[in-house]
Amino acid sequence: MGSLRLEQVTKFYGNDLVVDGLTLDIPQGQFFALLGPSGCGKTTILRLIAGLEAVNSGNIFLDKKNITHTPIYERKINTVFQNYALFPHLSVFENIAYPLRVRGFNNDIIADKVSQMLKTVYLSGHEQKFISQISGGQQQRVALARALVAEPEVLLLDEPLAALDQRLKEQMLLELIDLQEKLGTTFIYITHDEREALTVADRMAILNLHGRIEQLSTPKNIYEFPVSRFVANFVGTTNIIDGILHLGDKHHEFEITPDGLSAIRVFIHHKRNWLMPGARTFISIRPEKIRITKKRLTDFENNFTGTVKNILYQGHSTVFDIQVSPQHVIKVFKQNEDHIPEETINYDDLVNLYFAKEDVVVLEN
Repeated sequence: MGSLRLEQVTKFYGNDLVVDGLTLDIPQGQFFALLGPSGCGKTTILRLIAGLEAVNSGNIFLDKKNITHTPIYERKINTVFQNYALFPHLSVFENIAYPLRVRGFNNDIIADKVSQMLKTVYLSGHEQKFISQISGGQQQRVALARALVAEPEVLLLDEPLAALDQRLKEQMLLELIDLQEKLGTTFIYITHDEREALTVADRMAILNLHGRIEQLSTPKNIYEFPVSRFVANFVGTTNIIDGILHLGDKHHEFEITPDGLSAIRVFIHHKRNWLMPGARTFISIRPEKIRITKKRLTDFENNFTGTVKNILYQGHSTVFDIQVSPQHVIKVFKQNEDHIPEETINYDDLVNLYFAKEDVVVLEN
């Protein structure tokens, strides 16, 4: 139980179109992420699913039952909000017990269910503490426990980690994955942070303006094979280069000729009917796919020579900006492996960049 379908869902706020004919299927038991920039409609979609907002047109189905006009309290859907919305005057136990008391469960059942949920979220022993007496990460777990104790079929999470520092956020992401796998509940995770979505999701949808889906797939597929400039730039960092597309010598091989650069060889991983030889086309090359060295190598189909214009040390890696033509600067990520003797690259050094044709992705737009 817990499959969800949105069918041609549209939402206006006054004259402003916020969600435009969204159709989306989320299977039962999936950890699904909706990822997009601020203002793209993702929180409105969550509120429509929860019943906090009414659709203007379209339908929402939970396990094939139309819940479009079902009141919020009759939907088997709960929400964890960004600010947690916990009751400061109640103990941890009573915060978690609240939805059960509202539904009229007796004290024995409440005690049993809350006890089990406290164990699930690793808060046993904190029952009698007030919210002000526990940490931010523990507060987030209380919010999760309160949302899950009534056994919803779908749990909605609206930017649930936004208030946490990076170290605690990474810990909570792992705990969310563990919790979802343990319970098997359908999780729908709303975020603008691609790192969070890439970490937790089984599948994810990238939203553009008005809640339109730009790409829907697994995190790995979206990162490795973005379909558009918007997706490539929003999910991670990339180099976007445009040029004229030409057929190559072999099946599935093409060439891109950018202005001011030598031809870039491309291998098309999947059939793309929209590829038009002679048309101006955009490609994406992830910075970590590019090898940077002062040496001359012969193992790569694509190579450029350029000058180091910027170096940014990030601990685990170093980011280089390489000027390869008057109009093209290519960004390169290089893993820092101090145990391996390597050449030193400095500002204004002349370097060579190498990348395989399989690591070049042709974009639809």
